[in-house]
Amino acid sequence: MPNKFETAFAQADKDGSGTIDLAEAQQIVKALGFDYTEAQVETFFKKYDADNSGTLNKSEAEALVREVYPAAFE
Repeated sequence: MPNKFETAFAQADKDGSGTIDLAEAQQIVKALGFDYTEAQVETFFKKYDADNSGTLNKSEAEALVREVYPAAFE
């Protein structure tokens, strides 16, 4: 059974690329029930975009969510 993160990531990654952009990251944060501002999400996004690609792969997105919502992996 997928955890909350996996479900939210799959829903946000509409094109199936295995990566998400900033807008999709904001969707994940909202889907997990957080009320962060767009600026806050952008700050987290830039912190975890390790390769500066402008997208987060699943492991980068997972690291972001683990910081803000570890319970998403239960």
